[in-house]
Amino acid sequence: MAKRATGTIEPATKRSTSKPPPVGAKQRPRQQQKTGRRGKGLIWLGAGILLIAAILALIFSVQSQQNPSAAHPPVGIAVGDLAPDFTLPDLQGNPIKLSSFRGKPVLVHFWGVACTTCQAEQPTYLKVVKDLGKKAPTILAVNTWNESAATVSAYVGQAHLPGIQVLDGGDLVFQGQYQGQGTPTAFYIDAHGVIKQTTIGAEDYSTMMANMKLIVA
Repeated sequence: MAKRATGTIEPATKRSTSKPPPVGAKQRPRQQQKTGRRGKGLIWLGAGILLIAAILALIFSVQSQQNPSAAHPPVGIAVGDLAPDFTLPDLQGNPIKLSSFRGKPVLVHFWGVACTTCQAEQPTYLKVVKDLGKKAPTILAVNTWNESAATVSAYVGQAHLPGIQVLDGGDLVFQGQYQGQGTPTAFYIDAHGVIKQTTIGAEDYSTMMANMKLIVA
């Protein structure tokens, strides 16, 4: 009689369907891959912000060079300062404000009818204005000798002086804001309200013309 085989039969094991990684291949965890992408995104974002900031700084620098007022100069009476603003009455009593001429070059000329030095300078003054023609700046002539509107008006008409005449009877502007030392005194102010030159005393033709050209186009 045949003998029955003895012993235990081991059940068949399931084969894994997943392919093993290639020999020598490195596997990167998914979390590490996500972190890497996020880091690169932040780097690009930072680079973009720096580029925009650099462009804006360049634009501001160019505008500051083209427009001196962009730098917001301080108010003062030195060359490069923003001229102190003031309001004075004209010969008809109407208020005239310096800042209302912003956008145009202005010559602020402190003078007096009885000022002999002012009178001596006037022929040169008239010739320079005539030679500049349409390029001449707005002239704001400030009478600081406490003279009446009638006196100033009569003299201006006789001497054919150009510009807008205003009265500083109390010297609040000349001796106060502008710390005047004598007449004639001139402040050459550009279209942005910035002082480009100041003079005390009479000027000759070449000096006055050169100063005028500092503020006119």
